[in-house]
Amino acid sequence: MASIRDAPTDAAVQQRIIRHMNADHQNALSAFAQYYAKVSSSNATGAYMTNINLSSLTLSVPLLHQPDNPMDQKSTTKHEAQSVTIILDPPMKSYRDARERMASMAKEACAACGVSEYVINKYSAPRFINIVIGCAFLFGLFAFSSSEHFARGHWIRKYGLLNIAVFADFLKKYNKQVGLFVVSVHLTEVAIFWRTRIWKYHMKSGKARALWSVDCFLEGFGAFKRFDEMVVKAKNHK
Repeated sequence: MASIRDAPTDAAVQQRIIRHMNADHQNALSAFAQYYAKVSSSNATGAYMTNINLSSLTLSVPLLHQPDNPMDQKSTTKHEAQSVTIILDPPMKSYRDARERMASMAKEACAACGVSEYVINKYSAPRFINIVIGCAFLFGLFAFSSSEHFARGHWIRKYGLLNIAVFADFLKKYNKQVGLFVVSVHLTEVAIFWRTRIWKYHMKSGKARALWSVDCFLEGFGAFKRFDEMVVKAKNHK
């Protein structure tokens, strides 16, 4: 049996909590700064914990000041730090409550900031059906690139549209408008994907962002579904 002298001191427990939060929950600390301390999202990004006790926690928040003269090439952005204190109400009874309290605060703060407490920073390759859908979309873009593709005798009209005259004649006349509408819908899907998936789940990898964006543009719903499957796995892993 460990002796009382072997029990960690409050100072040791505090440092362990601080190291854990700074190493594994930086996104939660950013949400803490925004929601509880009313720090702007741009400054809250680099927030880190410097102290915690039973009644409060302290964050260091970088403050970015733009140069006095933006046109002066020698003038640079100034980096300073501000210390903000967040009151724990009610106070914790002991540091054994820290894990549950931090998790509860993170969930509340992330929800209020419109972001997730989970991090998705990987790409999931498309399945066969997704590839088929993407190829069909590319074929559609090619078809809409010229009104002649819908003219009588063209193979796209004959095999792609089964020689349905009313439909083919409509597309021949309005191919540009229909093509632009289809592209605008897919671009809108990419914008929604960025807001509700890439930004919300703190994706930092430029390669993963690019691959997801291309996939979403080509296949739409399939990209949303695969991303959401990764979110479910992240939640279950927790």
